[in-house]
Amino acid sequence: MKLTESLVPSQNRLGEGPIWRQKEQALYWVDIHHKLVERYHPASGERKTWHFPYAITALGVNAKGGFVATSEKSFGKWNGRSLKIEEIINPEPDLPANRFNDGAVGPDGYFWAGTMSEHVDLETYPPGSFYRFVKNVTASCLENNLFISNGLGWSPDQKYFYL
Repeated sequence: MKLTESLVPSQNRLGEGPIWRQKEQALYWVDIHHKLVERYHPASGERKTWHFPYAITALGVNAKGGFVATSEKSFGKWNGRSLKIEEIINPEPDLPANRFNDGAVGPDGYFWAGTMSEHVDLETYPPGSFYRFVKNVTASCLENNLFISNGLGWSPDQKYFYL
C-alpha cells in the first residue's frame, strides 16, 4: 500500500479510536461528528456502518463479547448490533457543555476515557476530566482540569500512561 492510499476509503469528519477486534478479525472505529460506528473486515472486504441518534466517541472490546463505549455524555455498553448504547453512568451531569472524547481499554482491563468542554471560553466553562470505568458500574475521576483527552496509550512495560 502506498502512503497516500487508504485501506478503507471514508468520508469521516472526525474518525477516531481504531480498535482491532481479534475475535472477528475486524477493525472498528467511530466518527464522532457523523454519529456512527464503522467496521471493516479485511479478509472479506466487508464494511458495515451503524448510524446512531447521538455521537459515540470511543469503543473498547468488552471481555464478555460486546463493547464498552462512551457516548457524548455517558459510559455504557454496546452489543455490536443495535443502534443503542446501554447507558450506565454520566459522571458529569452538572456540565452540559462537556462531552467524552477519546477512550481505551487499559492493561487493567478497565475502560479509561476523558471529557472535554465544547466551549471556547475555558475560563467560564471548566475543562474536562479523565475517568476509569470500573467493572461496568462506576467511574472514578483520576484527573481534572484537562483540555482534551486524546491518543491514550500505555508503554509496553505498563509503567507509563500517555495522554
